[in-house]
Amino acid sequence: MDPLAWHITMRLQDGRVLAAWPDARRRAARALYDHGERSGLIAFRVADTHIHVLVACARPLAGAFARQVQCALRARLAAPVQFEPARFTPVNDQIHLMRAFRYVLRQEARHGTLADPFHDGSSLPELVGARWMPRKDGGFIGEHTVRRVALMLPRIRRRELVAELGADGDLTSAADLRAAAAGALGIAGMDGRGVDRTHARVAVVHAAALPTASLAALLAITPRAVQQLRARVPSLAAVRAVDIQLRMRARFRALPVHEAPLAPPQDVAHG
Repeated sequence: MDPLAWHITMRLQDGRVLAAWPDARRRAARALYDHGERSGLIAFRVADTHIHVLVACARPLAGAFARQVQCALRARLAAPVQFEPARFTPVNDQIHLMRAFRYVLRQEARHGTLADPFHDGSSLPELVGARWMPRKDGGFIGEHTVRRVALMLPRIRRRELVAELGADGDLTSAADLRAAAAGALGIAGMDGRGVDRTHARVAVVHAAALPTASLAALLAITPRAVQQLRARVPSLAAVRAVDIQLRMRARFRALPVHEAPLAPPQDVAHG
């Protein structure tokens, strides 16, 4: 009897941190989605030194997926060393699948780290609407994974995933507006041009209840540009994603000092 899925673990040969900054983790997420659609991708999480992935496919296809992802990650993250051979664990029944799904997404809690508090290197944002990366065909990156989780794990509730993401805090500050918009669209930052950055700016001006002048200053654009962005019809999915990202950051900022990481969240410094 074939397993329901495969739990794959990947790490570099020297055990170094795979993706230290939010932009790198977002690039890693795109690579996993790019190769995961045809391999039955269920979930993934880029931890500090390794990656955990769940795929629902035959063992040969899981092996091919791991090799393709490793090549893509080495290129996109400029990793100077090779990956170790991937490790494959069969997931044989529904209870094991539920446990493996939660195990993959809870890697930071398991290891006691707080390097990726906003799940930039995880499939969780797509599941709760906290990230929306549009495709040219009108869909969004990761939609097949979202659909697969709903079909294969019907007992997983959105409430559980939102609690895991920490997206139920009250919006108290707009200080993280640029980082929230970048996280919502899965991009490196808000500077520069491009379709994704335009989507992000349009979503921000509709999600943040701030005066025009304040938005202009936070986004480093003119008040006239803010007015033009407000005149555009936004993607409701993008607006929702920005709102959730803002709430995540508001809750994170409210952590007691002893629970906070040693350095500021990296998307503040590099977003």
